[in-house]
Amino acid sequence: MDKFKLSINSIQIATQPQIILMSTAEPSTSQYWIRGSVPGSATSYVLRQADRELYEALKMGEFCYVFNSRQTGKSSLRVRTKQHLEEEGILCAELDLMDISSKHLSLEQWYSSVFRNLVREFRLGERFNWWNWWRQHSSLSPNNRLTKFIDDILLQFIPKSSVVILVDEIDSAVGLHFSFAYFLHFIRSCYEKREQNIAYRRLTFALFGVATPGGLIKNKKRSPFPFCRQIELASFTRDEVAFLVRGLSERVKNKEAAIDEIFAWTGGQPFLTQKLCQLIQTVQEQNYGETDADYIESVVRSQIIDNWQVRDSPPHFRSIKDSLVGNTRLLKLYQRMLQKGEVLANNSREQLQLLISGLAVKINPDQGSVLRVYNSIYSEIFH
Repeated sequence: MDKFKLSINSIQIATQPQIILMSTAEPSTSQYWIRGSVPGSATSYVLRQADRELYEALKMGEFCYVFNSRQTGKSSLRVRTKQHLEEEGILCAELDLMDISSKHLSLEQWYSSVFRNLVREFRLGERFNWWNWWRQHSSLSPNNRLTKFIDDILLQFIPKSSVVILVDEIDSAVGLHFSFAYFLHFIRSCYEKREQNIAYRRLTFALFGVATPGGLIKNKKRSPFPFCRQIELASFTRDEVAFLVRGLSERVKNKEAAIDEIFAWTGGQPFLTQKLCQLIQTVQEQNYGETDADYIESVVRSQIIDNWQVRDSPPHFRSIKDSLVGNTRLLKLYQRMLQKGEVLANNSREQLQLLISGLAVKINPDQGSVLRVYNSIYSEIFH
């Protein structure tokens, strides 16, 4: 393996006991998921500590947020958590801000879309004339109108069940021509109302996106994040993904050695781990080599790294590249990280941007946190 390859230990970041609830079925060709959310029933779904933490927190009524780079499993976590909460009798609504956020929308139009989506998700359309209701309360600000909907309609028509609103793609609302902070003020107000109105204790929110709290709202006094629980969506650990190799029995000689090699290349990055398993299973690679390590390296280089601009489907590396291009300070930080192998973590704006791009990962050695390149594939492509 060449000099750029990172060791397995350098990228393991889990510090808490992991959930290891592995599927008993072997993943089939169609069940390595690289496009869209991984269904909770899929045999290749990888359970992480975040699965249990988010489920338990929302069940207890805690406000939560899951912020991470793209293609790290946020949507899959949301879908699976929603499924489990609904099995417990908790009513859930999904609010995908990408579907309703456009720079051409006015504040009124955007909130109207949020309102309509909540009415649809909670199946309230037949219980009141929602269109007339929204127009009749046009004298109120959109925030106050949404609050009145929660007060007079949602919590009244759903008098007993707990209610969870899962807000996805929250970063897509940042480009609106009005301040998205208004909506975050609304979420905070829902939390604050719990003291005066016990019905609000049945309502909670979970926010998902490629974002940082500071990038969404500057005014800490109006921010909901001090009251939210951050759910860390860590990389896959070796033990968590070991079962994925069961579907590669016809391709590899030693499953333990194969998972070590896969993990060494991807660093547990969820999308790349699933994609590499799929490629190993389906690609007729001519250069098998003497060992599994030789064969897997050949697949990585020929199918992922070489001519990556053409092979980047669905787009993964391009989104990382786009986050770097034109940002001189970010490029200089990344260059320093490449040259030194790591940089001390200081939570600067540039470091947070590098983390949210997905290119870097924070690890916690004995002498303090450091940032390193997430995995060997990235260090080969973004050299």
